[in-house]
Amino acid sequence: MEDLTESPPAGELEWTPPPGGHAARVEKFVSFRLGAGSYAILAAAVAEVIHPLPFTPLPGMPPDLLGISPLRGEILAALNIRRILGEPAVGAPEPKSKQIVMKRSGGDAAPIAFTVDRVGEIVAIDVSQIRTASEARGFLIGETEIDDRVIKVIDHSKLASAAEPDLPAPPF
Repeated sequence: MEDLTESPPAGELEWTPPPGGHAARVEKFVSFRLGAGSYAILAAAVAEVIHPLPFTPLPGMPPDLLGISPLRGEILAALNIRRILGEPAVGAPEPKSKQIVMKRSGGDAAPIAFTVDRVGEIVAIDVSQIRTASEARGFLIGETEIDDRVIKVIDHSKLASAAEPDLPAPPF
């Protein structure tokens, strides 16, 4: 019988609830606020939380990609998380805004960063308690409740795909 209490490596999570009678699988998530919404992303996918960096827009990039930012000799892909999750756009970032930097697998994949209104705490979520939510263009795994608030759980691997531009095929 498979032991569901042991965590698989980041990026290999299965989001199906364990069959009845099996132990719950609890994962740690970083919670954050974006507009009126509460969200969480797998903590193992987060490299660090920083003050927001300015970004340089790039011509011809998809609307989900705001541009690029330098961070200690690396180039970050800055995502438009508000657009991705269907939250209304805002002007200047709030004073308590932070940027979440996600790890990326793959040798040449640039890390991803996105700005949030506030970073909350690390929360432990029983994966079996995540229920299907209304889709945000496929970027949500589902939602759960913690302390009487609904938290939408983001699929970090699909979020990473938003940084991949749809380049045209070569003409040959």
